[in-house]
Amino acid sequence: MKNPYEAWVIAAVLIVLFPYILLSTILEISIWIASKSWHGRLSATVKEIKRVRRSRGRGRGEEWFEIPIITYQVGDTTYTEEYSHAEKREGFYLAGQEIPILYNETNPKEFIIEGEYSDSDRFSCFIAGPVTCLVVLVIAADCFGSYYLSTHELLSEKETWQELDSAFIYHRDEFDFSLWDAHNMDALEERIEKTILHFRQIDKNIEQNWEKREYNDYRTRYVKAATRASRDLADFCSQCMSQFLLRCNLKEEDDAVWKSVYAGFLRQVCPGTSPPAGVYSMEEVLFIMETVAELQSSGWDRQNDPEESIGLYLAASCAGRHFTAVMLSYEASIKDMIVQEHSGFIPAYIEGVNEYLECRPRYGDNGSRDAYAPFDPESVYAVYDYTMERYFETGSFETALWDGAVFAQAHLRSRLQAHPDLGKLERLQDEHNFFADFDPQKGPDFYFHEDKEYRFDSLYYLYDCWEWCILNAQSRHLMFQNNEMEKKNWTAHRCFDLIEKNVQPCGGDFMSFMTGLHVKKDYDEKDYACLRDTS
Repeated sequence: MKNPYEAWVIAAVLIVLFPYILLSTILEISIWIASKSWHGRLSATVKEIKRVRRSRGRGRGEEWFEIPIITYQVGDTTYTEEYSHAEKREGFYLAGQEIPILYNETNPKEFIIEGEYSDSDRFSCFIAGPVTCLVVLVIAADCFGSYYLSTHELLSEKETWQELDSAFIYHRDEFDFSLWDAHNMDALEERIEKTILHFRQIDKNIEQNWEKREYNDYRTRYVKAATRASRDLADFCSQCMSQFLLRCNLKEEDDAVWKSVYAGFLRQVCPGTSPPAGVYSMEEVLFIMETVAELQSSGWDRQNDPEESIGLYLAASCAGRHFTAVMLSYEASIKDMIVQEHSGFIPAYIEGVNEYLECRPRYGDNGSRDAYAPFDPESVYAVYDYTMERYFETGSFETALWDGAVFAQAHLRSRLQAHPDLGKLERLQDEHNFFADFDPQKGPDFYFHEDKEYRFDSLYYLYDCWEWCILNAQSRHLMFQNNEMEKKNWTAHRCFDLIEKNVQPCGGDFMSFMTGLHVKKDYDEKDYACLRDTS
């Protein structure tokens, strides 16, 4: 019903009629049950016939019916009753007609036409009546519901629109992006996922009410909310990227990132209003923001590590992310940005660590400033450059990580031999120096897969970070490629189960398959299809 008040009137009429229908049904059933114990029988006479007009339905005219007025005598008393229950079409009754009746000996005024409540009439007593009552209630409830949905707030409208309008509003306040880390990134992605699902649910509900007069108002409000959420998210992402690139002395990309996020998010929630795609996809922007979070998180975890460990970590992060970007066919500019970000972050990172080391003696065990000498940038760059060179030469993350570790240990030993006094540095003590016990003779399989010590500076940790980088990127890829947000978390857990249980999809070990992808190789579409389909 397009007019909500028409629905309200119909519902009100049905509710008023319901007691009458219910009472009639109860009376009908009670008479039928009571008549089972009546034994008085006699013939009554049709004294008079009452004619009534009944409608045959919309557009079908009217029809005449007859109600008999019956007279009968019990003892010295004569009873005359109008028996509306025996209403028949015109021509059924004749004046003076004899009709057998069954009456109540205790109260002769109660009677029924004999045979009227036979077994064949149970349908009208026990089924038709109750079902009629139920149908009336259902229709009334539906009409009231239609009235409510048409005249009241859609899904608690006030709260709904507030949530949509402020989907990313909390990011509008001043935010210290130098603290942007993995926890912030996880929270942002979860927020994006839930917001997209929320928008889609509201969009579905609006479309289900397309006949209602408020449809255009709802649709306009929805588009405004989607546009605002896209704009707020684009503001936040572009600011985050801009501040980090500025910190690394790299070219800012505010405009490119803003347009990419704005178009990418709108394409998920309101495709009809989405502008042309930006330079990057939404998936690519989030991947780069995850890279930023990973790099900035390292500042807190590795301040006590030796220079060679730092160089190897930064190289492993760069190579792993570059490998993932190649695997998922990201834009060439994204791959270049990954390398530039890591290279540009090294000076900023070293500067931050030196500030930490300068303050560290106040809290050290012996308070000696000599134990916390500033970093040697050349040692960080030496390991970083060598590892990245091996990665680009071989196209293999595993090879680059292993060769880089062997080189890092040799480089550290060479430094200690040339300058024995470095041995007193706190960061070169065994508890901080993974390479103190590193044995290249054990080979990469031991350190990548079987090393029991899960240290943040171990090869096992760096290799594991690479695996999870691929899994996270793969689940994000599925999320945006298939437009099925619910697959995100499932995919990550599914991939993790494959590794843990040593299941072999795609005809071989999952990680070995991905490791075998060469960055200089032209990949077949079947390889990517295999990677995408983890189900």
